[in-house]
Amino acid sequence: MIRLEHIHLQFADRTLLEDECLCLREGRVHVLMGRSGSGKTTLLNEIALNGSGQSLVYEWNGIEVSVLCEEKKAQLRRAQIGYVMQDLEVIDSRLTLEENLKCVCALAGRAYDRQEAEQTMRMLRLDMDLNKRIETLSRGERQRFALLSVLQKGAQLIVCDEPVSALDVSIQAQILNLLKELQAEFNLSYIFITHDLSVVNHFSDEIA
Repeated sequence: MIRLEHIHLQFADRTLLEDECLCLREGRVHVLMGRSGSGKTTLLNEIALNGSGQSLVYEWNGIEVSVLCEEKKAQLRRAQIGYVMQDLEVIDSRLTLEENLKCVCALAGRAYDRQEAEQTMRMLRLDMDLNKRIETLSRGERQRFALLSVLQKGAQLIVCDEPVSALDVSIQAQILNLLKELQAEFNLSYIFITHDLSVVNHFSDEIA
């Protein structure tokens, strides 16, 4: 379980959150909702250990992360937190997909296994050549590849910021169903930002 206490978010002279707490339970889908400028992305960055962390108490499975040095926090972030964003972000777009996977695994401290990657691709219904580059992928393939990267490095918390908003409705449903399948298979936890109520109704366990 992840627990954040004394959350204080401020933008310019406006207080967005003051002394709030948030619990993210293992194997659950947590959806953040709110109007633009309400602090969703800022809070998401704090959860993903990309924020300032000032005055914040952050606990991950009994470990008080907020007192760790920056290198230890970075190790936790690289090994345990994965990202599925609105568009695919890779280590280097000049590299092949497989080379990017190898980099992701290396940063997480894991050995890359081609056989395991191919097995995961079949689970994701992802039929493509890993020697290709990102620009050859469709939007749906990009989101599946993002999930492949997340699973290859063994992440347990998946940060999703509008991951299906740029997809056609039929592809949206496929990706959301796939996320649910992976949640059940690997006991993944998701923190999810969306403005789409239909996505919330289809996907969420808890809403904040």
